[in-house]
Amino acid sequence: MTSEQFNPELSQAEANRLCHAASCVFFALIQQESIQTGMEIILPWHLSPSSRLPPPSSLDESLVTEAVSMLLRLGIVARDSEDNIRIVLNRQI
Repeated sequence: MTSEQFNPELSQAEANRLCHAASCVFFALIQQESIQTGMEIILPWHLSPSSRLPPPSSLDESLVTEAVSMLLRLGIVARDSEDNIRIVLNRQI
């Protein structure tokens, strides 16, 4: 969602759908990163979903696009040199 698309009248239901989609994208990217790097990614229990989330491909494409835009603005994900969306990880412990 760009600033031109921002709707201050976003309903609670729409906000919930957007946050759910962002969660689906976030956890799919974590799984993808883990597979690509062979590295186990450990999250605090309070950041883990309480149930299995659907894959982003099962959601409305425009909603996923909005969710990715939100995650980009928040700095949770970034585009790599090949323009792929990647999770931003702190690799230091």
